[in-house]
Amino acid sequence: MRILVVHNHIVLPLAIVFGIASGVTPQQGLITAIIAGFIIAIFGGSRYLIGGPTGAFIVVIAGIIAKFGMTGLTIATIMAGVMLVVMGLCRIIRMRKVPFIDSTGVKNLRHLCDMARQRGLQVVLSGVQPEVMSTLEKFGLDKELGREHIFDNIVPALAYANDLADKAGKSE
Repeated sequence: MRILVVHNHIVLPLAIVFGIASGVTPQQGLITAIIAGFIIAIFGGSRYLIGGPTGAFIVVIAGIIAKFGMTGLTIATIMAGVMLVVMGLCRIIRMRKVPFIDSTGVKNLRHLCDMARQRGLQVVLSGVQPEVMSTLEKFGLDKELGREHIFDNIVPALAYANDLADKAGKSE
């Protein structure tokens, strides 16, 4: 319980500062942190989940607010959420912006694949860069995952995921 109390002492003032830096009121920053805290508490549970505010988003949020206003930020947030849900439902991990992967990343990816397999899910990788593919091959994760589940871009990955879903639906 001590960790939660200390964490909240840091997060709430930080949320106020992020609100001001993003171009909204301190109250909006605080309300956002409180709502996010409840959402994370309800849907959280992964040790890989990053649930706190992050300073890197100030630039992105401030830019969206400056150009499109609060309505634009709301629409962008909803669009990002929908995209994440769709990719999650399709079980696709899009890796086109991952220039390299180290042993920790490979270990975490292997753990994710193992968890998915235990739940009867198939992981599909999309946009794997050559250097990342080389590392996956070095650690044998390409064979473990199955080369047929690794794609250069999102279009064939989505088609493949759709085929997998159709086959799963017919077998039930």
